[in-house]
Amino acid sequence: MEDIPDIRFLVRATIEGLTDWELVEAEHGREGIRLAQELAPDVVLLDVMMPELDGPDTLAALRADPTTADIPIIFITASVQAHQLQSLRDLGPADIIMKPFDPMTLTKRIEAALDGS
Repeated sequence: MEDIPDIRFLVRATIEGLTDWELVEAEHGREGIRLAQELAPDVVLLDVMMPELDGPDTLAALRADPTTADIPIIFITASVQAHQLQSLRDLGPADIIMKPFDPMTLTKRIEAALDGS
């Protein structure tokens, strides 16, 4: 779930170029929650700052729903201060990837987070 089209394109191009994973995009949290409920994805990549419903609130909604509660969540976020980063970690994501991220290591980070979840 990412509201910036250029970042969605970069993530899509990277994942589709390096893996055989199927990627479904959502522009905001509410759309992402609906898609997660319908599709039960293996992982959700979740921007922290989005319109309508931000990342932490989206994660809370996913965790509160039994159909999505166990889906690993990976936050992707722009630079944040140390206390904000700790607050995100306290929410229990499988990983936090900072923007700008290295497209060549993105899939490895996702795989490592899934192996640890």
